[in-house]
Amino acid sequence: NKEESGPVIKLGEVALLKGDRKKALEYLSDGRNLNFKSVQANYLIGYLKWSAGDAAGALVELKQAVDFALAAKPPPEASG
Repeated sequence: NKEESGPVIKLGEVALLKGDRKKALEYLSDGRNLNFKSVQANYLIGYLKWSAGDAAGALVELKQAVDFALAAKPPPEASG
C-alpha cells in the first residue's frame, strides 16, 4: 500500500541522488513489492535500467508506469 511503500521509494530516490544506483534499485524494488502499481517506482526503475543500457527492460518498466498513471487518472467530467 502507498503508506508503506512511500517512505521506501523515497529512500530509493535519495540513494539515486547520492549516486548509489545499486541501493536505489533495491529500495525501489522493495517499494514496488509493497505497492506494485507505484508509478514512481516503476518510472525510476525504468530510468535505472535505461541508464544502465537495458533499453528493453526500461521499456517494460516505463510502459507499466504509464499504464498505471493512466489508470489512476480520474475520467474527464461530462460536459453539459
